Amino acid sequence: MFPPQGSDGALVTTGVIATFRDDMNAKTIDDTSFTLALGDTQIPVSSVTYDVASKTATLTPASDLIAGSVYQATVNST
Repeated sequence: MFPPQGSDGALVTTGVIATFRDDMNAKTIDDTSFTLALGDTQIPVSSVTYDVASKTATLTPASDLIAGSVYQATVNST
């Protein structure tokens, strides 16, 4: 994941990137399988994309994140 767990100082405009070891089915990686939360609150997502060549999924929040807050990204299998 990027930014890495426990990282400090990520920009509030930073998206979240998940890199996979294996090839993934791009059709299954979307805003229901790759989510971002602040505590119990799901963060609205602008987009989730998957790049086959680099095996990376990128989640872009719908708005800037709150500085100094701790977010949790989750990737679920479908």
